[in-house]
Amino acid sequence: MISDHLLSLVRCADCRRTLTARRTADAPVQLACDGCGRRYQSPADYLDIRPLATFVEQTKYLDEALHVDARHERVSPPLLGSRIRNDMLRKFLAPSPGELVVDLGCGSGRALLWNRDLGAALVGIDIAPFFSRDARQHIDLMLGDLRTLPFADATFDKAWSLDVLEHLSPDALAGMLGEASRVLKPGGALFVYTHVRKNAPIAAGLKWINNLARRLERLDLIDLRQERLRKSDHLNPLRDIPHLEEVAAAAGFSIGRINFYTPIVGGFVENIMMRMAERAMA
Repeated sequence: MISDHLLSLVRCADCRRTLTARRTADAPVQLACDGCGRRYQSPADYLDIRPLATFVEQTKYLDEALHVDARHERVSPPLLGSRIRNDMLRKFLAPSPGELVVDLGCGSGRALLWNRDLGAALVGIDIAPFFSRDARQHIDLMLGDLRTLPFADATFDKAWSLDVLEHLSPDALAGMLGEASRVLKPGGALFVYTHVRKNAPIAAGLKWINNLARRLERLDLIDLRQERLRKSDHLNPLRDIPHLEEVAAAAGFSIGRINFYTPIVGGFVENIMMRMAERAMA
């Protein structure tokens, strides 16, 4: 959705000056920059505030081939790995009434929907326009680039970013974290969920699950084509935890807490059992 509150928050993606909004009964929202004069035309249910500047690196998630299964349209309650991630978010970040919180790389908007009940004002931003129907109806959403966030300095109390950092190059990661630091208020907090290249010993279980999945696919019992396509976008810029701490410090963050999670049981259920059920019902 596009609320008046969202319109008051956004800034020009190119010069960060204020935007003047124009609403009509039969036309999408139109925005004009009070500085550089750029005009933004948006759909009816989310803003498009992407920068004019083009980047050499662009995510494959802009490719509609990754979304032909329309999985982004459906938002079910958080289960298994999704439930663990969301519980960690709620525990560590604790969004509260009166706070303004942004989801950096919100995808379908499912985490925003899962956390509406906490009472914070929520905003979602993503580079790809594959938002769920429920998110478009109930959450302030916008298209934008995490490397040039269209917000003023010190806009948000808190932010989160789930399963995003692994899709960024080292330069893009530095840019994204720098922008997150800029738009957070002094003392603000950022929760991230991602992985590093260095695996814990228990991760051998994930390797076994992946090998089993490939064998089942060869037997035509599961279909992993969409998963492979999605994971082909992983650049995995973080080597290990010390590297994460180094990159965070360079952007102005200090690490408050780290929790480790290796999804052995969830990985088996989500990547094997659920895929077999989907194949059987296809």
